[in-house]
Amino acid sequence: MKFFFYYNMKKISNIDKLNLTYRYSDSFIKIEYFDSHNNTIVISDNDMKNTNFIFGKLVIFDCTLTEVLDKLKEIDNISLKKSKYSLKKINVRLYDNSIIEDVYIMV
Repeated sequence: MKFFFYYNMKKISNIDKLNLTYRYSDSFIKIEYFDSHNNTIVISDNDMKNTNFIFGKLVIFDCTLTEVLDKLKEIDNISLKKSKYSLKKINVRLYDNSIIEDVYIMV
């Protein structure tokens, strides 16, 4: 299961709190903008509009999506600033310019 983590969840110490087997790579995504009113990342389906970047970690877990989501709910102090998140699949870029497809992000 592939996830892109940013903000506080990109910290290895927070990923370790999930108690799941994983491997990670430093990575980034292209976004259109950050909506500060709704506190969310906006990613356009038109890649030409995605001209800003967010840096984080591509984390690959050896488990199911449900297992990752259940563990994320248990983590304290990751400064979740919204009461509701949604999952989206995106492309993530590694620093060697390769692209990893179908990566989950919580927005």
